[in-house]
Amino acid sequence: MKRKHTAQDALLVLASAYGLCAQSLSMPPSTVTRGASGSLLLTLESPQGKAPLALQWEFTFPKNVVVDLADMAAGSAAGSAQKALTCRAVESAKDGGQGSVYRCILAGGQKPIPNGPVATIRYRVPLEVRQIAERVRVGNAIGATADLKMVEIEVAHAAITVK
Repeated sequence: MKRKHTAQDALLVLASAYGLCAQSLSMPPSTVTRGASGSLLLTLESPQGKAPLALQWEFTFPKNVVVDLADMAAGSAAGSAQKALTCRAVESAKDGGQGSVYRCILAGGQKPIPNGPVATIRYRVPLEVRQIAERVRVGNAIGATADLKMVEIEVAHAAITVK
């Protein structure tokens, strides 16, 4: 007896194929003492043979989190591929609720970026801050492959807990 293929079957096949090719960025939560510095680690995960040659993204930090450009550095995976990280400040949103926004590009050379840490960020929380309601966001993320194809990467978030 032959089985008919349904639209649901086709969607399942497409969804599984997409999952096999998708790159992702992630950041574990971070804990910081009031008035002190903490750090965040942005990590890339790519399927075997699908690692990008370059990445671009935007960090959005809550308004009570202080970050300087000098506190953003390429992570160990980026370093092993001889990539350089360049970030610049972007105007904050006009509504005033958003904190600092930084656009970053990780590129250089012809080696693909392996899985692992692609950026480290040191941040500070002022002494008067008791909690941070918003999360750090990594958005507008894209990668470029060796054949110059663009790969969109899902939004990532990280919570910062103040002790």
